[in-house]
Amino acid sequence: MAEDTLPLAHERESLYPVPVRTEWKLLARYRIHSPEMRIPEIAERIGFNHQSIRHWLRNMEYQRYENFLLGATLGEPTYVGPRPVGEVRERFGEFTGEMQDRLYDIISTTKNERLEHRAVMDWLAIAGLAPANAQPKGQFNIIMTPEAMGEFLSRAAEAGLIAAADVKHSISIPATASRVE
Repeated sequence: MAEDTLPLAHERESLYPVPVRTEWKLLARYRIHSPEMRIPEIAERIGFNHQSIRHWLRNMEYQRYENFLLGATLGEPTYVGPRPVGEVRERFGEFTGEMQDRLYDIISTTKNERLEHRAVMDWLAIAGLAPANAQPKGQFNIIMTPEAMGEFLSRAAEAGLIAAADVKHSISIPATASRVE
């Protein structure tokens, strides 16, 4: 495109169903025909402040207009559909080593403890060694009948979580205790 030449109008400009500001048409022409052109350069050629151009680019109506023209220029996108889970898993599997190497680099070079912690957790998850969820935060109360508590402690003793001798001494049911239903 020559230095001072205005790009030609897009063949679908006249097909857009809503009236469009002339400045937007010019902006869209430059952006479609010369996508490498920087915003200050476009602003200078159109004769507006570069902040105005940036404001227009954030405007939803302008974005609809430009997408309408780009859809005509690039053709309608084709939908390929979702990929099968196995294909996605296989694709990720190809790069597992590279992801682990990158996470190791992050862990060894970062000074941000939160980032380092997150990278370590991701690395462990990729390796299939993700730690079990941490203990619940805060306190909580469990209301049990004395019989349920006895059953709970005897099962814990069977699993080896507490000594069997502790179970006999842990529960002392007062004679005046009332049963909670």
